[in-house]
Amino acid sequence: MNRRSFIKTAGLLGVATVAPLHGYARVWTPKKGDRDPVALLQDLVEEAVDAGADYADARFVRLRTQSLQVRKDYLYSVTNNDSMGVNLRVHVRGAWASVSTRYPAPVDPEAMAREACALAGEAAGPDRIPFSTEGRISDTSVRWQGPCTVNPFDIPLKEKKDFLLSILRPAANNKNVAYAVSNLFQVRRESIFVSSLDATAEQTSTITYPNFAVTAFDQRTGRIDSRSGSREARLGGWELATTGTFETEVWQAADEALEMQAARPVEPGSYDLVLAPSHMRRVLLETLLPHLDPLSLAGLDGDNPVANVFTLDRLAESRAGSPLLNISWDTAMEGGLASCGWDDTGRPAATYPIVEQGRITGIPGSDELNAITAPWRGAWSRAGGWQSAPRFSMPNIAVAPADEDTTLEALIQSTEKGLLIEGRGSMTHSINRRYFHAGGQRVWRIENGKKAGMVRDAEYEASLESFWSSLNALGGASTLETGGDLFPNTVNPQWEVPFSLRVPAAKFVSVAVVPPQEEKR
Repeated sequence: MNRRSFIKTAGLLGVATVAPLHGYARVWTPKKGDRDPVALLQDLVEEAVDAGADYADARFVRLRTQSLQVRKDYLYSVTNNDSMGVNLRVHVRGAWASVSTRYPAPVDPEAMAREACALAGEAAGPDRIPFSTEGRISDTSVRWQGPCTVNPFDIPLKEKKDFLLSILRPAANNKNVAYAVSNLFQVRRESIFVSSLDATAEQTSTITYPNFAVTAFDQRTGRIDSRSGSREARLGGWELATTGTFETEVWQAADEALEMQAARPVEPGSYDLVLAPSHMRRVLLETLLPHLDPLSLAGLDGDNPVANVFTLDRLAESRAGSPLLNISWDTAMEGGLASCGWDDTGRPAATYPIVEQGRITGIPGSDELNAITAPWRGAWSRAGGWQSAPRFSMPNIAVAPADEDTTLEALIQSTEKGLLIEGRGSMTHSINRRYFHAGGQRVWRIENGKKAGMVRDAEYEASLESFWSSLNALGGASTLETGGDLFPNTVNPQWEVPFSLRVPAAKFVSVAVVPPQEEKR
């Protein structure tokens, strides 16, 4: 490798083959006197190869986050973070190592490269991790910008505060609503990737997530019931906050919170459950998905391997659920939080099946898992920030809908005795996550194929295997909804990078509905 090949490559413009090119903009323009990040990354990679690296890549990352919360009629909190840095990753004699530093602090590329190579040399052992160039971009310079019409970080704080106050105005005028809160979360990630394969990739992604919650309090009974908004985090700019009207959503949320006050408790027993996509996402995220994590399957997540429901050596024999269940990972998903042009190791966005007709047919891999034999379906690696090296990161997950466009109403009509469940609700697990106890935010009775009155205290419990095997029907494409989790590490500490799930409505049969956990105690 030489500097001239870098310069020649950087003069080209490529387009992602899978993810769309939403716009063209330089990720970061250095201030006067600061080192150009592209040139710095090129120097780091060149010095690493000269120091003995078989392969090297370097990343510049600027990560900005902002969150605001309004309670009732005042701004309660504002949090801002803006961090920039560079990370150098090297592969030396079958071992990976990385070093990082803040930007624009002075950087000595030669010293940083020698440190990274020395660390990899210390880590090298008999169990070498092979490196493959397969699937990585090379000899090109590419740019990708996620969907964003208006950068939310360009919007004045007062305008954001006024927006959040306006969301709560309908609730403030409702004397039966005791408490209301609105939130706005924003994330913007700007990155530059340079590798020793003569590849450069610049990317920008933006997340905007407005939401709210209202709480009703019945002084007579002492009951407190809450209802949050139904919007989900998506890739996009300030336009996501200003699209549509919140007024209708807030009025509906307030009415449903009040309806819950008067709702009767559900009778325990066996029910068919019709899950709206908002609840189906939560159940998939918290129950099945942790068991499909490759680090968990490989016994590298720090948990007791005995707790694993599935294992790599028996994966081909394992069923994840009903034959109706088909799951793929998809990093080109529209609006998906993990969607981008390329991962942090230079692999283009892609889609691969991992569950087909209920059977686990493969799992996504990553560089640190290359020494392990498994039915890998592509590879995906991201880093939570510039301080850490890329490693396996859960991509967006998609559940295939029914071939026929079955509606949510049709699923209800096919149910004699059941419950319709919406919203994230609550969920608890056994230590090994093999058994779980869950409840929705809003639940209605289904009687003779019709949606009846709202009920409260509707909680159900099941084992992982019995629940997903009881999947009896799926909604069609018209029921598909995409929702993202900004903080997936609350489910699995290994999941540092936000991702989304796209799911249809679904029906599960003969599920045990039980008394609320507090009553059981």
